[in-house]
This record gives sequence, structure tokens and C-alpha cells, in this order.
Amino acid sequence: MGIETVGYIFFTLLMVILIGIKIILFGGKK
Repeated sequence: MGIETVGYIFFTLLMVILIGIKIILFGGKK
């Protein structure tokens, strides 16, 4: 695994977490 692969995986996980938080926050308000 190269640095690019690790960075891509980390970036993908980060985006998934951020989207999940937004869904939870918006879902909780409604």
C-alpha cells in the first residue's frame, strides 16, 4: 500500500463520517 492509497482510504472514510453526521443532525431536528 502506497501513501496515495492510504490517503484515498482516509479521505473516503472522512467524507462518509461527515455525511453521516449531517444526516443524523438534520434527521434529529426534523
